[in-house]
Amino acid sequence: MTKVSIFHLLSLALPACVASHLENHLALTVTPNGSFSITSTSPAWTFAGSVGAPIGQISENTGSDSIGFYRKTSFAYTLNGIPASSSIRVYAMRPVALFSTTLLAATPNTPLFPRISSYPQGLYQFGFKFTYLYQFGGNAQGPDSPWAWFDASGNTFIISPASHFPLAWTTEDQSNAILAGIRPDISTLPAGFTQDTMLVVSSGINHTWDLWGRALTDLAGKTRPSPDSDISLSTLSYWTDSVSHYYYNFVPALGYEGTLAAIQQNLANDGLPIGSMQLDSWWYPKGNPPAWNNNGDGLNYGQYLLRPDPTILPDGLSGVRNLIGGIPLLVHSRWIDPSSPIRQQYQMSGNVPIDPQYWSDLAAYLAANGVMTYEQDWLAGYAQSNINVSDPETYLDEMANSMAAAGITVQYCGHAVGQIMQGSRYNNLTTARVSPDGFNSTHWDPFLYNSRLVSALGIFPFADNVYSSDVMSLALETNSAGMVGIGDAIGSEVPSNLAQVVRPDGIIVKPDTSMVPLDSTYIADAQSAHPPMVAFSSTARETLTAAYVFAYSRNPDGSAAAIQFKPADLGIEGSVYVFNYFAKTGAIASDDSPFTDSVPPTGAYYIVAPIGRSGIALFGDSKKFAALGRQRFPSIEDSGALAVSIQFAAGEPSVTIQGYSPKAPAATFQTGSITARTYDPGSEIFTLTVSPSANQSTAVLMLAQ
Repeated sequence: MTKVSIFHLLSLALPACVASHLENHLALTVTPNGSFSITSTSPAWTFAGSVGAPIGQISENTGSDSIGFYRKTSFAYTLNGIPASSSIRVYAMRPVALFSTTLLAATPNTPLFPRISSYPQGLYQFGFKFTYLYQFGGNAQGPDSPWAWFDASGNTFIISPASHFPLAWTTEDQSNAILAGIRPDISTLPAGFTQDTMLVVSSGINHTWDLWGRALTDLAGKTRPSPDSDISLSTLSYWTDSVSHYYYNFVPALGYEGTLAAIQQNLANDGLPIGSMQLDSWWYPKGNPPAWNNNGDGLNYGQYLLRPDPTILPDGLSGVRNLIGGIPLLVHSRWIDPSSPIRQQYQMSGNVPIDPQYWSDLAAYLAANGVMTYEQDWLAGYAQSNINVSDPETYLDEMANSMAAAGITVQYCGHAVGQIMQGSRYNNLTTARVSPDGFNSTHWDPFLYNSRLVSALGIFPFADNVYSSDVMSLALETNSAGMVGIGDAIGSEVPSNLAQVVRPDGIIVKPDTSMVPLDSTYIADAQSAHPPMVAFSSTARETLTAAYVFAYSRNPDGSAAAIQFKPADLGIEGSVYVFNYFAKTGAIASDDSPFTDSVPPTGAYYIVAPIGRSGIALFGDSKKFAALGRQRFPSIEDSGALAVSIQFAAGEPSVTIQGYSPKAPAATFQTGSITARTYDPGSEIFTLTVSPSANQSTAVLMLAQ
């Protein structure tokens, strides 16, 4: 028998300050009869199973990969006449175990190692199914989904594939053992086929999701995008997709090109410049005979690559871009129609090309015509390859790699869970749709829960187009930390609502992290039928972390619901001031004295500001949803006095900031000036209207009591 505590072996070589911060560690035991066990210290859980046959050639070694230092036990065996080799890695600095199996001969497709027959029981279950679906309870997890279990204290473990994501198929047998495998419609697995499975164990539901996703993206070497990594993420965009006003619709007197130009100009006149525009499936010919308005059919653009229908966009993509002020385009695509000549020109699999030349040619054409983002829709539907051991991954690989080579980002839409997990491999898969067409209150739940899966994998969730009159949905989409796309008719936009999203230069003021349900919401959803939703995002600064909380009742009778949360639930230490953004009221809260409120089905929105060493809590820009976003406040630091740097758009005359202070704060300026100030002794809330110095785009001030 071999028993390894990776913490014990490697922490001896680590500085004490590092070893003492290992939140949890895993110990591995493997025996010659083929059984194994992994024990976790916090929580104190054990996972065990068996290869199903005696093992030999057992070896142990230490090493490191992109996840970190590990101890690996490797072994060989023969099961049902098929030789295989497997290994288990447990990591020193993360509560992660990685199982790997390589088949040494071709074999009928049967479950692969590991088979985990013993694991903590009596836990709640959560998982994802197909497109935009999630579920609690028994049989919750789709077979291509990560599987999550958690207890009433938030202790959590997640099991998921770690390779071949579109093919992976996790199941349970009649004894409830967890089985890693490959989807059953693939009959045979070839010699040399390797499949990996990951186990992550920790305390805190959201924390464990983050650990899991970070381990997968690190394993793949993905560079995770920042919230401002391209124009589509950093600026307001306009969308013509389903449920938007101009989806297969235009102003007759203007035509489609004139309508697009009028949209861009109208928003610019409102002082709300857009940074990009999306063209949905209406823009290209489909079906046979090909026409732009054959909405139920596949792509058919003759012998050419993706092209606009000249009857509605006669000037082509580059012409459209010129008409809308030169801003970049985001273009939608779907599957290839059976009548399309493209099927004879490039190698196809199912309804999609897997030919590297197709994707290279398409990417070059799009880049030459001002396209910034390629949106692949219908991924779990018509736009799929044949199901075999190579094509589903080849399809996604060629798409991502060719677009990356051309400097184009990718967005997934209508995807299966395994396809979005494949996104852990692609640097340029920056966004993915997480809720059904159009964004409104009926889609808030799927947006928040599916954002948990997507954001864990280094992808920004996209809630689809929103109408600017829906101020609560607009606030929630801003808290995706990714795209904000509107779909209003010309002249129907609400500038005052959009001004709460963006600076006058169109830059989105946003959180650092995507909004997801609190751990307590997961637990309440698992325990009862209709708890209120409480979700949060955050903004981190030098010495402070602030949060944004969105909450709403889900009572079937439409009544309000009571909510409660404390700073620790949001990852904040110490006391905070919870400011109701719309009601303009608030209260101090701490872990010993949680914040409580009653919220309607229409929602409530809060800024949760830490009370720093100065005794001041800064709520931020009084007219922005993500009021403390770094796009407005590049720097906030409290070391006894609150030092604040404020970023202005070009020509922006002033910004009003607000906060809490037991007495009116004194302000000292390095740059800029205060043009107005208020202080209410009753609420202890202050406002300061700040202007930049001449020819400067920032103001820097120090606040103290």
